[in-house]
Amino acid sequence: MVEPKIVADTRLVIGEGTLWHEGEQKLYWLDIPNGSIYRFDPRDGRHECSRAGEVIGDPARLPPLREDFDPWLESR
Repeated sequence: MVEPKIVADTRLVIGEGTLWHEGEQKLYWLDIPNGSIYRFDPRDGRHECSRAGEVIGDPARLPPLREDFDPWLESR
């Protein structure tokens, strides 16, 4: 059995919408009420956060990730 392990202690209000991005080899997830998008890189153990600035209503309605998608650059 695989034991769960905390890889990013982000203290989310409502964390959901996990997505493994095969091209980047990174894990993405959302904090719905805070309007935050997180990503984790298991190669170096780092995680990052980008704020959408508003409540994220339905993760299924977010646009699909493109191979060149980078919310940290596009949100500036």
